[in-house]
Amino acid sequence: NRNHCLSSGATCIAALRKGQTLTIANVGDSRCVLGTRDTSKYKKNFEAVQLSSDHKPDRPDELFRIRNEGGHVECRHVLVNRSNGTVRMPVGPPRVWYNLTGETVGLAMSRSLGDIVAHKVGVSSIPEIDVYDIDQSKDEFLIIGSDGLWDVISNQESVDFVGKYLEWNGAERFKPLEAATELVDLARKKWGESS
Repeated sequence: NRNHCLSSGATCIAALRKGQTLTIANVGDSRCVLGTRDTSKYKKNFEAVQLSSDHKPDRPDELFRIRNEGGHVECRHVLVNRSNGTVRMPVGPPRVWYNLTGETVGLAMSRSLGDIVAHKVGVSSIPEIDVYDIDQSKDEFLIIGSDGLWDVISNQESVDFVGKYLEWNGAERFKPLEAATELVDLARKKWGESS
């Protein structure tokens, strides 16, 4: 229905390599992480370098824009009865709240493609652009994923996982799609454990 279309959206992240320059464009809470060889540490083979920033409503610059455009950011709340009275307790992540045909709806990111109604209260579809100079002597791979990955697996854990996969198979036999599939399977398992 029309309301569903007005309040539905998506994140998007893209990485473009031209020569030794990597340009990352991001809208939402997807993330790009670089796996780079860490030669300074004895026990770790790879270091995670986050190349994009998540667009969460409580990030200071995002919060400023949302408030300037009339938006409201806070967590959901539940009422809890205590011996000294009822207390409001925050639950879940901060959200940008807006009204859609009498219903209050919250979006847990500050930028998105779509979510047309939320754009009226400060949510943006303008991508944040970051540029990174590739060092071919140590930069090995990128991991690009949505919050479904990053909510349960840290940057370093994901880079360690893919780095071990690369080491076990060797650069000649390394298959990025297989490594990505294994990483997604690990995230699914962790989601199941946290439910």
